[in-house]
Amino acid sequence: MTDTPDGPNSGEIPQPPPPPAQPAQPARPIGELGRAAQIAVGVSTLVVALLAWSQWDRSQVATDFRDGASGASFDDLVSADDRVQLFAGIFLVALLVSGIIFLAWFHRAYSNLVQRGVAKHAAGWAIGAWFVPVLNFWRPAKMTQELLDDGRGEGTNPSGFMWAWWVLFMVGSVLDRGFNQTDTLDNAITSDQMGAVGGIMWVGAGIFLIVLIGQVCTRAATRIAA
Repeated sequence: MTDTPDGPNSGEIPQPPPPPAQPAQPARPIGELGRAAQIAVGVSTLVVALLAWSQWDRSQVATDFRDGASGASFDDLVSADDRVQLFAGIFLVALLVSGIIFLAWFHRAYSNLVQRGVAKHAAGWAIGAWFVPVLNFWRPAKMTQELLDDGRGEGTNPSGFMWAWWVLFMVGSVLDRGFNQTDTLDNAITSDQMGAVGGIMWVGAGIFLIVLIGQVCTRAATRIAA
């Protein structure tokens, strides 16, 4: 009797069954970290407002001193400078702390999109995109739009609110750093005035960002609860 090709003597080695599909990992919550980011950004926004005021005040004191206005003294200029230095130091600390908390939240929120397979970039870009020259002019904004869309493919209709935040942030950064010359008193006055205007733009950007973080957290929570 001859064995059939599928019989015990066919020479084929039976293959093990494929491993069972791994269940998708649940999305990591972003609400509490988002609230911490909102508080940190709020503190930084308050400090940058104080810094902007102190820069504008120093520019006015310096102008009066330059023009020989009545009552203007070198001691007044020193006091105004001390206020700017104080608020600048506080702002650097606040910016560092709020930046760390915000990036932790941003990375977690974007990682949830990556887990669902709806992100356009790897999770690492949620941090790296902010530090790569040239790329950081637009990619963080595009990734923020993805978070607002919550992976629903609505990026063809970008949020005007989100772009208002980004424009204020970028223009404020340029004004704050674009003219930083103190070799003459006139240049120092101009630098302070531009820094103050840039700071006010950062205040607006901070307020927009606080709202944006809340929107992303709300949409993520709604999707998880659905």
